Amino acid sequence: MKHLFIINPAAGKHGSTDALTAQIRDIFGGRGLEYEIAFTSGAGTGEALARAAAQSGAPVRIYACGGDGTLNEVVNGAAGFDNAAVTCVPKGTGNDFLKLFGPRFRELFNDLEALAAGPQRAFDLMDCNGKLGLDVVCAGVDARIAAGVHRYKDLRFVSGIGAYLLSLTEQVIFRGLCRPLTIRADGLDWQERQTAILCICNGRHYGGGFMPVPDAMPDDGVLDVLAVGEISRLTFFRLVGKYAKGLYRQCPQVIRDFHCQEISFTSPEELVSAQDSLSQIRVSPEVADYLVALVGATRSHPMVRMGASPRASRALFRAARAWAAMAGRPFVTPDDIQALIHPVLAHRLLLTNEARLSGVTADGVLDQIAAQLPVPPAAGDEFHGA
Repeated sequence: MKHLFIINPAAGKHGSTDALTAQIRDIFGGRGLEYEIAFTSGAGTGEALARAAAQSGAPVRIYACGGDGTLNEVVNGAAGFDNAAVTCVPKGTGNDFLKLFGPRFRELFNDLEALAAGPQRAFDLMDCNGKLGLDVVCAGVDARIAAGVHRYKDLRFVSGIGAYLLSLTEQVIFRGLCRPLTIRADGLDWQERQTAILCICNGRHYGGGFMPVPDAMPDDGVLDVLAVGEISRLTFFRLVGKYAKGLYRQCPQVIRDFHCQEISFTSPEELVSAQDSLSQIRVSPEVADYLVALVGATRSHPMVRMGASPRASRALFRAARAWAAMAGRPFVTPDDIQALIHPVLAHRLLLTNEARLSGVTADGVLDQIAAQLPVPPAAGDEFHGA
């Protein structure tokens, strides 16, 4: 079995990457085990590295060395491949998912020899708009506060706790706690009700200290869900401590709890906001040229009587941006475009009579075009191996 260490060099204290690399070489090299060390260099590279290893078909154990973001990327890359197993070496400040394994989780998961020889265990994954998650999905004021923290942390002279307090003040005091939310799940019909918090738990911990459902398990086949309806600011500040500690059963009049396997939720305000935010999704010149070349090739293909028009290029461009946004990335990759060429372009192609009589399909033509065109790297796709 091969052991692949995907290390996020931006995670952890100064010098931690060098120390971990030396430890890996000492333990795995000293025991004659097959191993590889690779470093992420931007958003999406952890997923790309994990997928490339899993697609080889050979047995591989992948070690996500970083925080929850690194683990999430690696899981998304390796999921669905029976030959690949994923574990984590905690190198982040939070590592919320690993807290499931108790207060000694850092000691346990920093024991590389034990990780290499340890048994494998199947965990559930949440599929959220095509992106997989291990731990917790939130929609509500807590999610908006978390998003604001990242924005405020970029400001000069603002500390982590300062960013949290600024975001908390902005969302709770100035923007308001609640938003209209429609939730549908296994008998629940929550129609555009003012909602403060929606928390969907596969694991137990999030936000660096919140444990809303202390008995949630990522291998029981169900999601544990908490929903908080319209509440005042005073009630919110009284409630948040109990919510964070998993004491939701003490507040049945405020916190609705239920279990499900599928859940959907939408907010009219957030849909408008999401549409507006698509303009911020970056498309590199190389990826844009690749998109235009794909569409243009449909107009010169010998099996196509009428190809996709320039308007189809614009439709594919918008769809790719939306696809990247749903995946949580601020940039479009060639994979995004390839995933969308069939639903966006196939119905726009008019094949020749000879092609139809020969059994050629529009999807087949698109596959052929995609296979022939060189694929450019996406922003953040470059990575280094050792």
